Amino acid sequence: MPVFVPYGEDYAFVDCIFTKVATTELVKDIVDKMLEDNIRVLVVETNVDGGLKKLILDEYEKRGISCNCDIREKYNTMQKAVRIELEKGVIKRRVWFPDKKLFGKISDMGKFMNNLTLYNSQGGNKNDDAPDSCALFTSEIIGEKYKNKKVKAIKRPF
Repeated sequence: MPVFVPYGEDYAFVDCIFTKVATTELVKDIVDKMLEDNIRVLVVETNVDGGLKKLILDEYEKRGISCNCDIREKYNTMQKAVRIELEKGVIKRRVWFPDKKLFGKISDMGKFMNNLTLYNSQGGNKNDDAPDSCALFTSEIIGEKYKNKKVKAIKRPF
């Protein structure tokens, strides 16, 4: 679960939860991170049951606070490798990442940066969760800004 913040026209990667624990077991940690980083839009990859969004909303309710976050569920039908390949240009151009040496190798940020930088589009990746989550972000959040943009004809001044 990477956390991005606006950085001019681009976005900066500032925080994350990156562990091999099942997402459904991390609901309390996810809500803590949402509150800590003041997350207003969360895109969750979902399967047919859509369980994670419900679990997050239930955790908010259990804590007695309202969820001020737009939680969007995305059912992906595309393979991870294809999704990453389609979004890699946007990730490189529009997302600012900290130097991976700034974080300990066993911290969540360190593991995320290592996983991201070692990704190989030719295959042989044991774990591709970091580039996949970045691809989901760029397609759903950055791409969303440009979906309704239209070319506008202007009259030439000469």
